[in-house]
Amino acid sequence: MRNAARIAWKVIKVVLGLACLVWGSLYLAADTSSFPAVEAEVLSSTERIYGDTTDVAYDVKYGYQVDGTAYSGQLSSRTWREPGEIITVYYDPDDAGESYATQGQKRTWGIAILVVGLYLVVEPFWTSRSNQAAKQEKEPAG
Repeated sequence: MRNAARIAWKVIKVVLGLACLVWGSLYLAADTSSFPAVEAEVLSSTERIYGDTTDVAYDVKYGYQVDGTAYSGQLSSRTWREPGEIITVYYDPDDAGESYATQGQKRTWGIAILVVGLYLVVEPFWTSRSNQAAKQEKEPAG
């Protein structure tokens, strides 16, 4: 039963890894470097503290308009943004409701997701090979 649970866990890791590889590839395929810039107004900033009080980030909500239609978005910032402050964001010309704080933001996430996916796919096979090699070293020569 114990061996079946290990195999099931390895299969789950590989399936999740493959899903991450597909998802990361889709993020990489969405090139945000050509997204148009638009001025956005900061609506609110909320402080978020991680673990201890020295690691602080701010959830910044903002609003912007494209062709007379109002949209809103949110970003995470290490800098406090005053409500009413004007910032620049970049929106997807195919879906103006999707906006990003920087151009190329999807590319960064795509790479991160691919790395996680690659780890999840390779790790079960790597540990199996390492375990087999360790067992062979422990077996007495006969």
